[in-house]
Amino acid sequence: METKLDQLRQSSVVYSEALSYKNDLDIALPSDSDIQNYLVSLVETASGVGYVLTDLNINYRQVAGEVYINLKMEGAPSNIGNVIDALESMPRITEVQDITVNFNNPDDILIVVKVFVVEADS
Repeated sequence: METKLDQLRQSSVVYSEALSYKNDLDIALPSDSDIQNYLVSLVETASGVGYVLTDLNINYRQVAGEVYINLKMEGAPSNIGNVIDALESMPRITEVQDITVNFNNPDDILIVVKVFVVEADS
């Protein structure tokens, strides 16, 4: 009986410590797509490294819990590494999936990013 009580106390401490990370987890892996707020952050992040978002297309038809966003951007092609780093450093987990750069036309940079959504079992 005492062993069970000790285990429960330890579990309670672990749970309390984990709970302190809940807000960060909710931002990194939200329970709804919240694309509007994400796009505001994305535009601010891209502009911070000299890129301008000119068009986008959101694709919800992928694997459950994943949303793909096709971004058309303007910016210096030589600065593409900085925009990738900035996008993948956003508070919400963001993976760059594909990039197409036309070095002759800085108005023609296409980036596909994937963001995640925690989906509760129905």
